[in-house]
Amino acid sequence: MSQSTTSIDNSALEQRIIELETQVAYFEQTIEQLNQSMTSISQEFILAKEAMQLMNRRLESLAAPSSSKDISADVPPPHY
Repeated sequence: MSQSTTSIDNSALEQRIIELETQVAYFEQTIEQLNQSMTSISQEFILAKEAMQLMNRRLESLAAPSSSKDISADVPPPHY
């Protein structure tokens, strides 16, 4: 193999390595962005779940029969 052929092969290999390193850097950046998005979405999901649980408890407390007597049922309607 001549030195010019070896030089061309090395140049092609170096170019391919550069391309692969560029792709790896891009993938690493994409993975980091996706990780940040996933963390944010996870936190939002937790907050939404907690809010839904709170609303469910409030709804259940409104639907549950009251232990105290409902005063408004005993008050006669106003007469004009």
